[in-house]
Parts: sequence; C-alpha cells; structure tokens
Amino acid sequence: MVNGKPVALKGKVQTVNGQVVFPGTLLTDLKLGGFKWNRDRQQGELSVGATKLVIETPETAKIIRAIDLGSLSKLIGKTYWVNNFYSAGERFGKVTVKDIEVSTDPNGVKSYEVIFQGANGETYNTFSIIGASRIPQMLSDPDQFLTYDPYKKYQWSQAIWNKIKNNEVSLGMNTTQVQFAWGNPTVREKGLLQTELKSKPGYTATVVFISRR
Repeated sequence: MVNGKPVALKGKVQTVNGQVVFPGTLLTDLKLGGFKWNRDRQQGELSVGATKLVIETPETAKIIRAIDLGSLSKLIGKTYWVNNFYSAGERFGKVTVKDIEVSTDPNGVKSYEVIFQGANGETYNTFSIIGASRIPQMLSDPDQFLTYDPYKKYQWSQAIWNKIKNNEVSLGMNTTQVQFAWGNPTVREKGLLQTELKSKPGYTATVVFISRR
C-alpha cells in the first residue's frame, strides 16, 4: 500500500542482512524517482530529485578493481630480483609483486603503487606512478629489476659481489661485472669505456680495456 492504494511490485520484497528491501523500479513506477542498474559493475543508481545515490553490491569493488588494473593483474605474483631500484629492499634481493594499489584523484587521474614482498616476508611500497603503462616498463627495465637470480647466473666470488654493491671496480673484473658496478656506459670509444659513477653523481671515470693478441 502506498498512500492508501495497493501497488503491484515487479519483484519480491526481501529481507537481506536484517533489512527489508524492495525493487528499485518501485520509485520509477510511482514517479517518485529513478533507478538504473549497471549490470557490468553490479551496482545501481538511485535518484530522487537532484539527489543521487550509488548502491554497490559485494561484487562491485572487485569488478571496479579488475577494470582499473586491466592487464596489470597478470603481474601480481611474479618474481623479480632488485637491481638499481632503491625502494624494494636489498640490491639483488628476490621480491614478489604482492599487490598493485590503484587510486583516483578528483580529476579522474589514476595512479598506481606496486607492493613488493621480500623473501623474508617484509613488504615494500613503491612511490605512486601515474600511467598504467609505466608499471611494466619499470619491471622490464634491467637497470631496475632482473628477471633472473644473478647469484645463480653469475657464480662470482663474494668479494666481487661486495665490490659491485659498493659501486667499485678493480683490475681483473670483466665487462659484465663493471656494468653491474657502474651501469651501462654513456659514451663508447674504441678501447675506452666512459660511465657515470652512481656513488658520485656528476663524476665520470674512464676504464681502459687491454686485450691480449
């Protein structure tokens, strides 16, 4: 009964979590307001006059998160080894992408934050990154992350690894070891390799390679 008159409902009145609910179309039928159902997001929009209310189901948040992540969801659970990315634990340490958080500012611009988990269970949050495409770019950049265990691939002595982590080079180190220690060269010349010292920005060093004939 509405205003003393019987009203036929298109759906059943139900009790959900202790609350009585009725079909949203009742407002439309009585011309008291409007109701729109978004099947893709499993949510409804209730409007009465100039007032609008979005009603979400338990599945809505999961659906919206899946939409926001898109193909980034495939990265969750993948394992990497830290190279020169300085906010994900120890260099050459093993980390797993535990989660990717998405936030939206008032202008609708989305930013992404990767949550890494180290082998010891500790978590590391990256800085916010604007643009979904920058996440796979960051993870596929070998200067920041490696897709293999460097200790297994390069079974060098602990002394060599210590020099690399301290950005040091010495006689007898091979090209790969020098590049791990100082990074890829910025200028190449015949017989010379020039690179910026990561430990001392603004400085350059020249390494001369002599090959035997």
